[in-house]
Amino acid sequence: LAAADRAIVTGDSESMIAEAIAAGLPTAIHPVRRRWSLRMALERGAAGLRRLGGPAAWAVERLWAAGVLLPPRDLGAMTETLVRLGYAERFPGTPPAADAGRRQPAAADADAVLAERLLRLVRPDRPSPP
Repeated sequence: LAAADRAIVTGDSESMIAEAIAAGLPTAIHPVRRRWSLRMALERGAAGLRRLGGPAAWAVERLWAAGVLLPPRDLGAMTETLVRLGYAERFPGTPPAADAGRRQPAAADADAVLAERLLRLVRPDRPSPP
């Protein structure tokens, strides 16, 4: 990254995006289709159970706290947030993420925390967004 003029990264890796932005490079993010895996299906199912409330929500929150399962992520929404705040751009010719904004509340919270961490990393003197 030290010798690069700009970075083009795929939108399926928070760390790849964060490293490019933290290096101070103009960063273009190329969207990648959401992959399917059993773990991701379980995480989305668990988020659905959490929305039901009661004992199901309690059990899912314990699994999340223990790290057995993670809240589902919405990398499309993270990309859109970084583009909107001016830290990155969409790879030329790619539309906004189709699934951005369709996320579970816990994932929305995780995206907001990640975006805030990236902001503080890249521009510690810039005020946090509202």
